[in-house]
Parts: sequence; structure tokens; C-alpha cells
Amino acid sequence: MVVESEVFEITLLNKPGQLKKVSDILSQKRLNIEFIYQRASEDRGSSKVIIKVNDNYKSKARDVLEDAKF
Repeated sequence: MVVESEVFEITLLNKPGQLKKVSDILSQKRLNIEFIYQRASEDRGSSKVIIKVNDNYKSKARDVLEDAKF
């Protein structure tokens, strides 16, 4: 089965604690992460992170991530 979903792609510095910052910000706004995965970036100092939240809250999540400069 194939399922298509809208996701957010953000760039994080490749250092400890960066993903925790993102999850803490979403958690504070009571937004649950449905799935998350990471992919390599062309820049070795960063990585791309793909985040999926509930479709009913994707607009709120977009605002939260933009406000946090992700």
C-alpha cells in the first residue's frame, strides 16, 4: 500500500540536541509528530529532517516552525 502525505522538510545543524529543540517546540504547542525521518544533506554540517503532523494541524505546525526559524 502506498500513502501520500504532506510533510515538512527542515534543515538542522548536524550536532546533538537539534532534533530535541524541534520536538520540544512542537510539544509545547501540543502538536504530535506522526512520523519523522532524516536524510543526508549536501552540506556535511547540516541534515534534512522530514516531519509529519496530523493533517488537521499542519497549518498550525507550519506557523510554529516558521516562527522558530526552522
